[in-house]
Amino acid sequence: MADLINENLQIDFSSVYNEQVILNESIFDFFKKKDTDEEINQKTAPERFENLKGKFFSRITIDDKNKTFIIKGINFDKFEERLKEMYKYKGIQTLFEKRYSAWQEYLWNKEKISKDEMKVTRLTVPMFFALEIYKIFQDLAEFYGLSYYNKAAKMIHDKTWISNFSNPERLKVKGINKSLLNNIQYTLKDYQLDFIQKYPILKSMYDLDGYLLSFEQGLGKTLTSIALAEGLAKDQVIIVCPNSLKEVWALEIRNYYLKYSNSETLWKNDIWVNGIAKYNISKKPRFIIINQEAIAKIFTIVKPYMNTIIIVDECHNFRNMDSDRSKELIKLKELTDCKDNLLMSGTPIKAVPSEIIPALRMIDPYFTEDMALIYRKAFNKYSEEITRVTRERFSRIIYKKTKEQVLKLPNKTIIKVKLSVKDEKPYLLETVRAAIAKDFNIEYKALSDQYAKSRDRFEELVKQYSGVSKKETEDYLRFINHMTDNSKNAIIVHEKREAIYKQFIVNNVLPNVTNSAIKKEILELTAKYIYMDRSAMGKAIGKNLPPAKTNCYIDIFNNNREWLEEKIKKNPKKTVIFTPFLGVAKYIAGELDKDGIGTVLIIGETKNRADVIEKFKEDDQIDVLVATVQILSTGVTLTEADQMFFFGTPYREADFAQACDRIHRIGQTNDVNIYILILKSSKKNITDRIQEIMDWSGTASGEFMDI
Repeated sequence: MADLINENLQIDFSSVYNEQVILNESIFDFFKKKDTDEEINQKTAPERFENLKGKFFSRITIDDKNKTFIIKGINFDKFEERLKEMYKYKGIQTLFEKRYSAWQEYLWNKEKISKDEMKVTRLTVPMFFALEIYKIFQDLAEFYGLSYYNKAAKMIHDKTWISNFSNPERLKVKGINKSLLNNIQYTLKDYQLDFIQKYPILKSMYDLDGYLLSFEQGLGKTLTSIALAEGLAKDQVIIVCPNSLKEVWALEIRNYYLKYSNSETLWKNDIWVNGIAKYNISKKPRFIIINQEAIAKIFTIVKPYMNTIIIVDECHNFRNMDSDRSKELIKLKELTDCKDNLLMSGTPIKAVPSEIIPALRMIDPYFTEDMALIYRKAFNKYSEEITRVTRERFSRIIYKKTKEQVLKLPNKTIIKVKLSVKDEKPYLLETVRAAIAKDFNIEYKALSDQYAKSRDRFEELVKQYSGVSKKETEDYLRFINHMTDNSKNAIIVHEKREAIYKQFIVNNVLPNVTNSAIKKEILELTAKYIYMDRSAMGKAIGKNLPPAKTNCYIDIFNNNREWLEEKIKKNPKKTVIFTPFLGVAKYIAGELDKDGIGTVLIIGETKNRADVIEKFKEDDQIDVLVATVQILSTGVTLTEADQMFFFGTPYREADFAQACDRIHRIGQTNDVNIYILILKSSKKNITDRIQEIMDWSGTASGEFMDI
């Protein structure tokens, strides 16, 4: 689409006020400038309108050389409100409908702009927002009955990707080579084939460099992605996946192709897996498999400008646009000039909408690095409204299917089982809290002594460069130095401290610092001194909470061993045991093995994981697989088992669901039982009320908790 305007949509409502408004903060923070031309402001509103009407309103032109739209006449205060309303009142859901609902129309009419209030200025908007701007101009034309707004909408429509929706020619794209799908020896499900066939059309229609495939766990994303690569006749298939899944991908590829099943040599000549020597025979592999933390290692291996597809498995692990792995992933796309980037995840956005930024950078050519900064400022928080907006705005680049939609799986039952131990006291919340509080005070005092010079220097610089009164400055420093005297709770009011830090230092100190070295020093001292409570809380929690939870689950196992082993022996199929704790996994696997129950263990240090998984599946003498949930909760099929025990669950609901889906997926023939084991106690304890510890320790400790 070379004829389209790149990156920015420039609309010039020029030059009566000779001012330019550029969207460089967030979509909610622009169009703020007021009239500055006193001569024009002195005119009455009707005189101003008549003057503008004759001189400018009929002029709508396109500067092809500079790729600029020139459109005259709009009230930007109301324009901003319209854009806000479009997001706030779900207006975005109806962007392809002729009218908004009666409620939205009422809201807009209520704020309807009189013609004599219109202003003239210039607007530069990222092309990413072309759809919203187009719809706004359509509404302006409808409400005011002014033809130039329709012309503006038409120009935006004709010169951007929006025209794809009314252009049948855009649907005439090179599709999938169906004959190549015969190379895959598995029969694709209807929903898998539907996505593969729609992919080229959807990608072309939305002018994308790829798509986001969001099948729920167990619906065959791996097979679908390889079949897509085959149907597109890709010469270079780059697979970016978690480290634990590298060999799983290699073995799955071997199983998908009949030619590989008959020739291991051919398979190994076509595949390269980072860090596993037996797969690194070929110098010209078709399939290159790299773990997410090591993408840079293949920069010298991949061939640029080849017919390439990049498949990113578990793409939700790329959440931070500033992380090394995200930057390396974007660089990989640029290095290969890849126009087919398939991002896959069965996990929803985990925290805030800004987590989808790396995915958008991969698949949306209009979502530039500058656009990412704008988007992060607009959406870098969590709220139901923001999440809904994000879902609606980006639903058109996500192909999603759930199990309920496409499969009839056996039943899945989740059961919480309360089990007792001989001595519950070490695992009660009050006990753990007291221990953390004690160690927090010790750690905080140690850090306070360590950073005494930093504190003095911080206070010196704040006083020197503060732009407010001496009293306000001292009040700020007094608060920052304050810690609650309640040693039982030992909580620093971290959120207030952080808010005051941002408000005071950013607004009242840094603007007065012209020396870059001093500014850097202030920021470094702030990170060290202001946040030492976070560091102290992290150390205190790390010292107490993980060991307490590990010992608790070991005690639960020891005191209920007969019950657990009976459940394993009487179960018609095999059993999977998950735990977040390495010590628990090792202990349970060793004890079951001592008791004559065939058990395999998969943890971070396990070598040849694929061989261990295969042994669990094929060896009739092996009844149990014990694994840490961080290592094996994604990407593997364990339908040889139909029951699962959790000695501690993941903190995130999505991670828990992924772990359960190892046995509740395509290929499962039995009803599935999931047992969550918790401590039976009359008091609050660390197995069933972990959220209270999170709430108690506050924001400062959340990121340190190994849950």
